[in-house]
Amino acid sequence: MAQYSDKVTLSATYELEWETLYRTTGEGEEIPQLATYHYNGYYSGRDSGLEVEKAVGANIFRLKDWASGVTFKFVLHDDNTCTLPAQSIGYYNSNYNEYVYVADMAVYTGNDSAYASYPCTFDGESTFSFYLIYYVSSGYFAQGTEKLVFDTDIDTTPVVEIAFEGIETTSTGFKAPKLHFSPNEYTKYYKAAVVAGDITAAMPYRSMINIINFIQAVDHVVPGFASIETLLYSPELKFYSNRVKMDESLNTSISGLHCLGDSSGWTRGLMMASVMGVIMGRKIAEAEAAEV
Repeated sequence: MAQYSDKVTLSATYELEWETLYRTTGEGEEIPQLATYHYNGYYSGRDSGLEVEKAVGANIFRLKDWASGVTFKFVLHDDNTCTLPAQSIGYYNSNYNEYVYVADMAVYTGNDSAYASYPCTFDGESTFSFYLIYYVSSGYFAQGTEKLVFDTDIDTTPVVEIAFEGIETTSTGFKAPKLHFSPNEYTKYYKAAVVAGDITAAMPYRSMINIINFIQAVDHVVPGFASIETLLYSPELKFYSNRVKMDESLNTSISGLHCLGDSSGWTRGLMMASVMGVIMGRKIAEAEAAEV
């Protein structure tokens, strides 16, 4: 052969040998690895309890009984990226007289740079994220991100979910948020409590320093003002765009109705509100004296 040519083309095929993938439980027991697949393309919903197999001597995996009852293969690379080779989903589309195939976008387009925009990755723990496209020779049907999650030990952490269900009025007329608590099966008991938050996470640094300096200064005049029990709440929001129309005697357009303090929209603090209260008191006293 070498006498007539300096180039020889060789081809080889090989068959992968598959074995069940096992995982170790928290108790040290070796059990078969199962997985849940979340569809978001040609199919919707999810399949749970799928058996996982691994090729001997390679980081190539496959799910059994995936989609229309076929195996689903993917390659896991050392950098936790994945490759999804073109493969049949097991469904024969009679409109196109061919099987529907699935692959990652890079394989479909023949351009590895597609992984930058349409990644296939593994989070290093239990979740694979695949951007897949479902297609036939004449075009594609759907594309999007689908997830594969390897089963792990059951998390027995107590969890209580809280849902806000609006504002309710109590029998005493007090308005309060209505909350619904949903403990999981591992929660033995729970109680709701109000705890002080850290307003430094929301307030600017300079504003917080000014507030702290003010509290410390007042503490010299009013000992105890800077006590650890002093509650500081922030931010406080008030709106003063709407002002009630009143004359100099604090009379509104409705006879006998007067508006004082912040409710009138004219004051912005205790001092001004107090002054309005003094003025109103004097006006009432003068009116009563005039009637006598």
